[in-house]
Amino acid sequence: AQSTVDEVVRITDSMGYEIDPQERARYSILPGYEGFILARFSIRGDRYYLRITHQREGRRLAEDILLSRGQFEAYRNQIVVIDQATRDRRQKEAATEVQKEGRFRMATDAFLYGSWLYGPGATILFEMEGNRAAGVQLLTVGGSFVAALSATRDYRLGYGRSNLIRWGNYAGTLYGLGIPVFFHSGSQKAYVGSAMLCTPLGGLLAYRLSSHRHFDKGETDLISTGGLVGGLYGLIIPFLIDIDDLEEPTQDRIHVASAMLGVPAGILATTRLIRHKPINRGRAHLITLGGIVGGYYGASIVRLAGVDGDRHPRPYVWSVALGLPVGTYFAYRLTDREEYTLGRSRLISVGAYAGALFGTGVVLAAGVEEIESHIMASVLGSATGIWFTHEVTRGWGEQVGSRFELRMPAQNRVIVSLPSPAQLLSFGIL
Repeated sequence: AQSTVDEVVRITDSMGYEIDPQERARYSILPGYEGFILARFSIRGDRYYLRITHQREGRRLAEDILLSRGQFEAYRNQIVVIDQATRDRRQKEAATEVQKEGRFRMATDAFLYGSWLYGPGATILFEMEGNRAAGVQLLTVGGSFVAALSATRDYRLGYGRSNLIRWGNYAGTLYGLGIPVFFHSGSQKAYVGSAMLCTPLGGLLAYRLSSHRHFDKGETDLISTGGLVGGLYGLIIPFLIDIDDLEEPTQDRIHVASAMLGVPAGILATTRLIRHKPINRGRAHLITLGGIVGGYYGASIVRLAGVDGDRHPRPYVWSVALGLPVGTYFAYRLTDREEYTLGRSRLISVGAYAGALFGTGVVLAAGVEEIESHIMASVLGSATGIWFTHEVTRGWGEQVGSRFELRMPAQNRVIVSLPSPAQLLSFGIL
């Protein structure tokens, strides 16, 4: 008896050695076999064979088809092309899901702006009162939300650019409130109208300036914080250089102008410093916390040195201005060796606050009344709280969201986002 041995050929990595009915339908390959069971390619010498097993009238049949190498490659290429198209489509869908992030906050920002700026602002500009004014405000609030949802129906900006645009709106609002100061305007309409006009201009400028590349989430968190800190430095610099001898309107213009220059300076400096550095949202949160803690420790040192804040306020401002970058630098260096999720970082922040409260509570419970002892206890307690929370959460990577939500498809999740330290500070200023 004579036998021949054929080498079964691997078609592609995704398909393997055989084509089953599901794969035949997926790739639209080998038509004309209604009772198709399976197919395989083999090679004998320099010849390729296609064996198709199918069922007809209750009989199982095996058909061998002689192929040239070109015909075999044509079958393989058809499968490869469809596989590639499938991968491209999946990648596009995944990118789209990432780009959809940020719509919630953009829409809620529009709702809030309608509530406290555009609704009341319209009644002020048009001098409305009574029920008519209330009706216009309510229409503006609801209309702002509807307009935001309609405008973001096909949302593709992603979290990073959304964050920058939102903070661009905030900066535009502050610029709008500051511009009338330069003209000695005492009119409420001037301030309201300027803020209403500059708010979307700030968002539009941020949209244009952020269109040239992708921005990571942690990167934009730090950039927005840098703009806020730059504005705060702009406010305190005139105070530190002592402009008290000038007239009050002149002082106001200098403070506003300095803050307006500080915002873009802070954004530019932060962008340059963190470009191409691996900073996620968790690490960005801890870097911001480090700056806040550094400023607090600086002010505490001055108070422990016995400086009277009522009579000599400038040493306190200097200590905060110097302590903030020092704390930021140490936070950056101390967080470059571990992975920090946003959930873990926020828990470390809570640990800092809880430690400060616990330390102060110990001193109060002991009956100590000196304010210096309270400050020292809060400083030591916050440092201990940060260290303790950091250690007990090591290796813990919980995301912000419930387990049920994390098992859901990404498009159906509801992620709860807590405010960052920078946002809490900005809301407090407003």
